[in-house]
Amino acid sequence: MANVNFRDPPVVEVALSVQFEAVPGLASYRSGELYGRWSGKYPVVSQQSELPPLPPLDAEDGDLFLQVGGSSGSRLWFEAEDGGYLIQLQADRLTVNWRRLTTQAYPRYPEVRSRSWPHGWFGRGTGGTPAR
Repeated sequence: MANVNFRDPPVVEVALSVQFEAVPGLASYRSGELYGRWSGKYPVVSQQSELPPLPPLDAEDGDLFLQVGGSSGSRLWFEAEDGGYLIQLQADRLTVNWRRLTTQAYPRYPEVRSRSWPHGWFGRGTGGTPAR
């Protein structure tokens, strides 16, 4: 596959996400320690509606994925002061976003990933190696 590189890529948002077994209270009373770690870079905190679960990775094309009832949980947003970077935390998911909110240039995927997963959040080790 050819390596395509735009001078000014038409990217307005990038999201890196990992879903896991739900941890009760993660996006509420258990989030205090995480806020202590993240508040320097992500000081703006707000509560949002929880996102629905994603279909299983082993789902085949055409498989039916059904969720009965609405979400009863919450999702916390930890935003950078300028709003460009955002951590989303809920009981079963951690997502890190970069968003183009002004005229800033897209920092490119390697930069977003290195800023997003500096301590091995995405997998084992400190380099952000994906878990297998």
